[in-house]
Amino acid sequence: MGNRTHWMDGRVQGRNWDYSSVYYQPGKEKIPCYIPPSIHQGDVLLTDTKRFFGRCDCPEVQEDVKKVRYPVSCKHGQIGFEVPEKDGRTISTTAEEVATDFLKRLREATKLMTREYINYAVVSHPATWSILQKNRLTECAKEAGFTSISLIEEPTATAYDMLSFDADDGYYLIYDWGGGTFDLTLLEMEKGVATVKGTDGLRYVGGMDMDSLLVEYVKNQYTQLEGEDSWPTSLSTNWKVANDCREGKCSLATSAEVCIPVGEKEVVVTREAFNGLIKGLVDQTLEKCRSLLCEKGVEVEDVEKVVLAGGVSKIPYVQERVKELFGEDVVEYKDDIAEKGVARGALVFGEHFTPFNRVEKDTLVSETVERVEVAEETKPKLEDSFSFNVYVDNVVDGVPVKRLVLEKGELYGKEKEFLLTMTEKDKYMRVNVYIGKTEAEAECVGSFVFEADYNAIARLFVRCEQGRYLSFRSSWSMHGENHESACRFELGDPF
Repeated sequence: MGNRTHWMDGRVQGRNWDYSSVYYQPGKEKIPCYIPPSIHQGDVLLTDTKRFFGRCDCPEVQEDVKKVRYPVSCKHGQIGFEVPEKDGRTISTTAEEVATDFLKRLREATKLMTREYINYAVVSHPATWSILQKNRLTECAKEAGFTSISLIEEPTATAYDMLSFDADDGYYLIYDWGGGTFDLTLLEMEKGVATVKGTDGLRYVGGMDMDSLLVEYVKNQYTQLEGEDSWPTSLSTNWKVANDCREGKCSLATSAEVCIPVGEKEVVVTREAFNGLIKGLVDQTLEKCRSLLCEKGVEVEDVEKVVLAGGVSKIPYVQERVKELFGEDVVEYKDDIAEKGVARGALVFGEHFTPFNRVEKDTLVSETVERVEVAEETKPKLEDSFSFNVYVDNVVDGVPVKRLVLEKGELYGKEKEFLLTMTEKDKYMRVNVYIGKTEAEAECVGSFVFEADYNAIARLFVRCEQGRYLSFRSSWSMHGENHESACRFELGDPF
């Protein structure tokens, strides 16, 4: 970051920073990225908020909402967290606001160290994030005061950190399993050159899914002993059970069993029972490993090292299963890499592979690592990007109606108009944008939500710009006045 490289050891002003979580105390300001040693009744800890970052209301999001134990609202297509205040009022925030607040506080904290504001930042994100999510992350960093931002995938950042100390030739697989997502990066090291062969992952498989399974297990065990109608209905009790399950999951990494309090009773959870609960999730991650290696023509036996990263990778059962697939000597887990590898790797990336102006170099990178580049097969080719069709969902009466907007070949400098309609039941116009070879394979890359008059007709214009961007501009009427908006998505990732 900035004109000099600075490393902060995970703690700023005595707080643990992790923007996936945010801690609220009623009557006080929100404390993002701070996970306190104990939670007082009436306080609220929002965990894994990053899971909801840049996502609009959809069936997949509704499934994730069921997995968290704090109030989540879906208003006008946006995800919000409802937090009670002492006076009975409720304040609302979003994952984007949490990220922006975190980056603002981080920028202020670094000023205390450097005596000047840092304007450049490298910000990491899950490998499976969509273009929309990455665009919004960039916007959050800009709102926080950073003027030049580079993004890097979290497992790739971990790879940079690992390669700065270990530069032997061979294939390296970064197995990064965190609270919200599972990410993979495959690299090839040859004669001091690290090549990113590919990235993949599971967008909606993370530690919070394990928490949800554990809560359901505790509930089932409790009701079997106490009766079907015995489970507490109090929101605060349920929230405490969920938090205890989250902490219990972590404790099972070193303990054979844990006790989860439920009111005045306790439910015992053994490590063996927990392993049985998460087996299906672990199976999915290992299948994704096989899939990525097969896609890149790499055999399991050819992998030089598998580096485990992310909080979930601490779980002994996860480590055992990965070792079963790749071998005991190949798999490596270090707390230092799991906890700090992403941040250090982003530091390496920012110092050596971005256009930021530097006045001095950090010695973190080994001299044997000359450069890191993206493999040709993973670079998006323009003709490939434009072989995809563009679809939109015009949500009418709450039901999305997908219509083809631009077919392949129509994306070269042309602008196409598309009319959107509303009904009397709708006050907000909502449009989802998809890109894919077929309608069934199309992936959502963006969403528009705006207020308009009843029975209004909005005009949406779509075109490709500079061979890299898909731009949208819309115009509509509200209260007799004309309004316009515009946004742009980068076709920087292969779909």
